[in-house]
Amino acid sequence: MVKSLSRRDFFVLFYLSLAYWVAVLLLPALPGIPLNDDWAFASTAYGLAHNGILRLSDAETPTLVVQALWGAVFCLIQGSGPSALRLSTLSLAWLGGIAFYVVAHRARLARGAEAELTALFLFNPLYFVLSPSFMTDVPALSIGLIGLAFAWPGLEASRPGRLAIGSIFFALSYGVRQNALLWPVALTFYLWKEGRLDRRTAMELWTLPLLALTTYEAWYHWIHGATLNRYALIFGARDLPASWPMILLLRVAAGALYAGLFALPLSLAFWADHPMKRFAVAPRREGQLALALSLALFPIIIPILGGGLPLPRTLSPDNLFGPALFDVCSYVSSLGLGCYNIEGGSARFSATWLPPILTMLALWSWATLTYVWIFTRRTSAQALVWPLVIIAAVTLPAKSFFDRYWLPLVPAVLATVASGLSPSKRTLAALRVGGLACAVIVWAATADYMRSTAAAWRLGETAVGMGLAAIEVKASLDWCLAHEWTMQADWLKASGGRDLSQVPMTCLHRPRAIVSFREKFQQPRETLASTSFFSPLTMRHETLHLYQFP
Repeated sequence: MVKSLSRRDFFVLFYLSLAYWVAVLLLPALPGIPLNDDWAFASTAYGLAHNGILRLSDAETPTLVVQALWGAVFCLIQGSGPSALRLSTLSLAWLGGIAFYVVAHRARLARGAEAELTALFLFNPLYFVLSPSFMTDVPALSIGLIGLAFAWPGLEASRPGRLAIGSIFFALSYGVRQNALLWPVALTFYLWKEGRLDRRTAMELWTLPLLALTTYEAWYHWIHGATLNRYALIFGARDLPASWPMILLLRVAAGALYAGLFALPLSLAFWADHPMKRFAVAPRREGQLALALSLALFPIIIPILGGGLPLPRTLSPDNLFGPALFDVCSYVSSLGLGCYNIEGGSARFSATWLPPILTMLALWSWATLTYVWIFTRRTSAQALVWPLVIIAAVTLPAKSFFDRYWLPLVPAVLATVASGLSPSKRTLAALRVGGLACAVIVWAATADYMRSTAAAWRLGETAVGMGLAAIEVKASLDWCLAHEWTMQADWLKASGGRDLSQVPMTCLHRPRAIVSFREKFQQPRETLASTSFFSPLTMRHETLHLYQFP
């Protein structure tokens, strides 16, 4: 029996929405400044809004069409600019949060704690920090969750037509990122496993996503033409190192740490109510216990074989611009939250004890997640969990891997732990305290990320005003990518489409000027300018410097 929303649920959604939009309004504005590489996606939306032409940037690999259309609508209403495009993503993030609440309510995941669960989703470190950008990760996930909310009655009670409504959004989600096609794949497997897959349900699930797939691919190959970056991605995948199996294992181990970090407030709440009783009721079957122990120890053993724990090692300031498990862009790092790509960020977060403590907490939370999955899972969560886990897993073999690819794990791990929650007063109190602390920290870190990015760009523009070329200034990674893309595209065309990781980057590797938090360098340098900003995360004014090297 599918559980309908009550009047109380609508009040809860209203207050959750109010909290979300107040938090958004308190974030600093970033007029004209791209975040990460959303400048490439923005160019497609601007082209649609200005001249009605749909042309993908050569820097893009996602399908993007649906998100570009959505962003173009906001540009037409609000005026073209990054603020309009960010509002379009924030709106989808909000709708995705509502959809997650509906699914949690109908699946009876938290049984009275749906509001707290949804707040943890909306203010998750990856979800919230990606929302005020025009990146494709949040829109694809949000649209998929909206589709699942509409499809849920058809999944649980085989209501005719409801799967077809959900498949509309699965098709739209594919129009943002290609891996969204895994929604109908995973739900088909779920229905087959539950013994409720027949011709009608398969048709409802697959007709529109397959139509979207064939329409897009026909347009892309025969009308639009392949973009350079997508071609380079395919070309680069042919040349993988011999250590690739170990790299994949390390990524999975790091993913386990991320999953534990995402579920940390829920894990605290899970053990808040009669912790010893949890062990007493666990089945004492040797096979299950061995599986639980092996999964719980996996994120420790595998990284040690590869040379250390992945979270403090690969997400350290030293690896910020060098090859690492997550390449050059990590949203969750020892520098804070957000795509911290400004040189010398360690000067701001000098507490070397923080990453190891977070790692240990993440490991403990991962063990809790494993325990819940083995011993207390309920089938009601599987229709949500499996599609998201599969979507996250399919990105593992990618030659370039970023931690934002773990975003689909956020609702999956929250749903898994929530399925084992007993909503007593003690559990709800622990969940609310942990959730509130998480929301405050994540908001402060996101605001810090946006302010530091704006400060770095101001100094970059100062250097350009002093006569330096933009590609000679290492302001931040997104600065370098945005200003060097034309040169990169010319290089790709001349080299026959090699992988982008081989593209020469004057801005990163041979700059004449650099923006940095650091005040001490081994090589001589001249201070050209400085700027400061107040960080709500560190609760003090932080200073960025613009240096020129001889």
